[in-house]
Amino acid sequence: MKKVLLTLLMAVVFLPMAMGQTKADRIFVTENATECGAFTWIDGNTYATDTTVMYTSGDTVYVLNLTMLPAVVDTTAMVEVTGECVYTNHGKTWVEEGTFYDTLRTVQNCDSVIKINITLTRVDVTDTLTVSACDSYTSSWGETYTTSGQYTQTESVGICEHTHMLDLTVNYGLTDTALVQLNEVEAGCSYTWQGTTYTDTMAHYKTLYTVNGHCDSLAGIRVVSFSGTEYDTANVVSCGNVSYTWYGRTFNAAAQADTTIVVDGCTTHHHLNLTYGDAYDTIVRSSCAQYVYTYDSRTGAPGQRESATFTESGIYNEDMDGLELVSRHWSTGCVTHHTLNLTIVQPQQRERDFVLDTAACDSYTFTVGRTSVTFDTDTVYTLTHYAHGTNGNTNICYDSIGTLNLTIKHSTINDTVVVACDTFYWDFNDTYYTSSIVAQLRDSILNEEGCPMIGKLNLTINYTPEVTIEGEWNLQPGESTTLTAVTPMSNVRYAWYRGTSTTPVSTTNTLALNNVNENIDIHLVSTSQQGCVANNWLTVTSNVGIDDVDALSVRLYPNPTSRVLNVESADMIATVAVYNAIGQQVMLRNGDSNAMQLDLGNLANGQYSIRIISVNGDESTRKFVVSK
Repeated sequence: MKKVLLTLLMAVVFLPMAMGQTKADRIFVTENATECGAFTWIDGNTYATDTTVMYTSGDTVYVLNLTMLPAVVDTTAMVEVTGECVYTNHGKTWVEEGTFYDTLRTVQNCDSVIKINITLTRVDVTDTLTVSACDSYTSSWGETYTTSGQYTQTESVGICEHTHMLDLTVNYGLTDTALVQLNEVEAGCSYTWQGTTYTDTMAHYKTLYTVNGHCDSLAGIRVVSFSGTEYDTANVVSCGNVSYTWYGRTFNAAAQADTTIVVDGCTTHHHLNLTYGDAYDTIVRSSCAQYVYTYDSRTGAPGQRESATFTESGIYNEDMDGLELVSRHWSTGCVTHHTLNLTIVQPQQRERDFVLDTAACDSYTFTVGRTSVTFDTDTVYTLTHYAHGTNGNTNICYDSIGTLNLTIKHSTINDTVVVACDTFYWDFNDTYYTSSIVAQLRDSILNEEGCPMIGKLNLTINYTPEVTIEGEWNLQPGESTTLTAVTPMSNVRYAWYRGTSTTPVSTTNTLALNNVNENIDIHLVSTSQQGCVANNWLTVTSNVGIDDVDALSVRLYPNPTSRVLNVESADMIATVAVYNAIGQQVMLRNGDSNAMQLDLGNLANGQYSIRIISVNGDESTRKFVVSK
C-alpha cells in the first residue's frame, strides 16, 4: 500500500514538470516525524497511522514521513479504588461510581491507558458551631447576622452533602446603669462577686466582657441583708523559738485556740491550729538540658555552697554530693526542707543558630536568650542558649548557638586632671566650673575609626581665701595703726608688702604701722593651704587731702582671676571702672546692686586697678591680677 501511495505521490510531483514547470522552480522540504497517538500537520489534517503525505504551498512542496508509535493500552489491569464522596487521581476528580479509563503519558510521551473501578461511599457531614458574638457575626459562608438564631448552609461535595450549622447568640453592650437589672442576693458576713469581696449592702456595678472580648455590658448586684455565721480555720506551722500572734494573742508553743468576732451582727468563728517544727515544700520545675538549684546564701545552708546543677529528671531531696536541699531563715532559724520534682528536657533541635560579625566602640555586650557577656577587646566567642517551651501538651527544648566575631574600635580619650583655684574653663565643652567634679562626656565629633571623642575631667577646685582687712587706714600725721586680715578659712599664710618692696614686712595676719606721716601703699598676699592666692591692696593715708580714699568697703575675689572677677560692696554700686598698668580705662560698667560679676576674658595677663563708686558717692580703688 505504501509503495502504491508513493508512486501516486511521485506522479503528482512530476506532473507539473510535464506541464512545463521545471523541478528547479520548486522548493522541497521534507519532515521525518515519530509520534504516538495522533499528529496534526501543517496541512491542518490529523494522522493516526504511519503515512507519507505531501503538501504544496506556492513554490514550496512539503513532504511528511510519519511513523506512529503504538500506545500502551492495558485494560486488563484493574485499579480498585474506594473513596468517600469523591475520588481524585492524577489531577482528575470523579464524583460517581463505575469503571473508567484514564489516559496517562509514558516517558516516551505516548499514551497509556489504565482501567479504574471506582466505588464511592456517600458520607453526609454536618458540623455545628456555637458562637457568642457582640452586635454581629459573619459566618464562614460570608453571611453576616445581627440577631441570635440557628442558621444552616449546605454545599455539595461529590455525591455527598456538607451541612454547616451555626448556633449563634448575639449580645449587645449596655452602657447605662438604668438599663441594668440588679441581682439581689442575701449573704453571710460578706460576699465575693467578680473577684471582689463586699461587706456592705450597696449596689455595685462592673463591666463584663463576652468570650470574644470586644462586647462590654454592665452587670449589677446588691445585697439585701447580711445574716448567718461564718467559720474559718488557720493551720499554722511555726519553728524554733519564734512566737506567733493571732487576733491579739501571742503563742510560743503549739496550741489550739478559738475566737469569735461580731461585725454588724454577723458572727465569725476563727480557729487556730498551731504546730511547731520544720517546714516542708515541693518545688516542681521543668528545665531545658539542665537545672541550677540555688541556695540562698543568707539562709546558712549546710556547706555554704551557692548552687547545685542537675542534668537528669527525678525527685531530689539532696544534690549529687549528698547535700540536703534546705533553707534556713537568717533571722528566725526556721528550716524549710525542699523536695525538687524535676523534669529535664533534652534539646531536640536548634532554634536560632546565628553568626554575628560586628564592630563596636570600646565595648560590646553579646546577648543570647537571657545570657549576656561584655567584651572590650577583639573576640571570637560562642554562646549556647537553651530555650524551654511546649508543643501542645509536650515539653520541648531547643538550643541555639550564637557565634560572635567582634572587632573593637577605640574612642579618643581626652583625659584632663586639673587642680584649679576658684574656677576652671574646660574647652572640651566650653564650660566654666566652680566646684570639684569627675565627669565624662561624649562629643558628637568622631575620630578616624568612627568612634566618639570622649572627654574625661577629674577636677579639684580649691578656693582663694576671702580676706577682709580690718583697722583704721585714714590717719592723722604721726598716728599708728594695726591692720588685721580676717578670713573664715583656716591655715592661711600671709605676706604684707609695703610700697614697692618685694620683701614682706609681716607674715602674720596683722601689720603694725607706727608714726605714719605719709601715704603708704599696702599689698597683702593671702595664700591658702592648697596654694590659692588672694591679693588685697589699700592705701593708708596720713591726712594729705585724700580723706575719701577707700571710704567704701569693697571685696574682690578671686584675685588673681583667670576670667571672672566678683565685686561686692557694702553699699549699692553705681559704676565700676577698670584701668591697665599705664592708667588706660579698659572697662566701664554700671551697677544697680551690691554685687557685680565682671567677665575679664578679653584682658591680657597682668596687674590692673579697679575703681568702685557707690550710689552715695563713696569710692574705693583696688588692684587685682589677671592670670590665665
